[in-house]
Amino acid sequence: MGFLQRGFAYGNRRGFAVAEVGEGIEEQTEYNSGSIVYGTHRAKVGQRLGIPNRKVTKLAFVLSRINLAVGDVFFVIARTFDNVEYVKQRLCDASELVGTPEWYELEFSSPPTINDEVAIYVEYQGGDGENHILVHYQNTDIKANENLRYTTPVCWWEEDNWDCAYKYEYETMGAGAVVYSIEQLCQDGGEVFGDANVSRAGQKLTIVNRKITHLGFWVWKLGSPTGDITFGIRRVSDDSLICSKVWGDASGLPDSYLEATYEEVEFDTPPTINEEVRVYAEFGNGNATDKAALHIRTTDVKGNEHLTFYSEGIWSDALTDRDARYRMKNLLA
Repeated sequence: MGFLQRGFAYGNRRGFAVAEVGEGIEEQTEYNSGSIVYGTHRAKVGQRLGIPNRKVTKLAFVLSRINLAVGDVFFVIARTFDNVEYVKQRLCDASELVGTPEWYELEFSSPPTINDEVAIYVEYQGGDGENHILVHYQNTDIKANENLRYTTPVCWWEEDNWDCAYKYEYETMGAGAVVYSIEQLCQDGGEVFGDANVSRAGQKLTIVNRKITHLGFWVWKLGSPTGDITFGIRRVSDDSLICSKVWGDASGLPDSYLEATYEEVEFDTPPTINEEVRVYAEFGNGNATDKAALHIRTTDVKGNEHLTFYSEGIWSDALTDRDARYRMKNLLA
């Protein structure tokens, strides 16, 4: 088939060649399930992970073909923060994959040096419900601080307790410190805060041993509000404040849902958190016409997390099928 001439090896390879000094292999080799991948369903499937200052030279996934799938299959590495691609390179046509799970390895023609949290993934924009490819994964949690990540026609989704099967070969470029993100990026609605009733809105979740450096939401204003917008984190156990910081004046927010922008604060003293918390935006100077709002998703995106809001002195966690759109930058503690 000429695969080696295309810069990748084909076959059921359980490991790369022995690494030389200054080189290494990162991998998760277990798999018991396959994720259906085609353009109008789930076009990108892979793993979210941190790569600490490494030049990535090769990348491999376990793939298989269902029926008569055709079209280009790509391997991609992209930054999770803004989806900017470090590298995207064609593997083969889907018709060249076999019908049983096999390792497919690609050697990058221009290896990227990465010191970031990224998604490594397979992209296939062809196919349909009958003719597609599978990217294989393990439906249990294998690797700490990593997880399966995939797109739907709406946005990126993640399975915190699943891991994609992958391998990448790298050259170490020196010490690195990866800045990670905890986030939920899907949206199709809004939650008002700062009116006569609700003064805070955000997300209830558990943070596991992370130093939180930044917190942000996608926000906008209604009417002509003025006064401080504050982003903060509180314990669920007793509602005590862990940290907060004023973002700025509400008058500086954009004017509509469609114009909402991502705004964040950087905490002066980043806290290390290992407990259930509420992360929120707060505006205490609004009224029925002059207030603020943040993006939410009106279906459940993240398991064990959900939208939360503070109304008349009480937190409400009733909307467990909804999620705020937020992002926290953090370091492993």
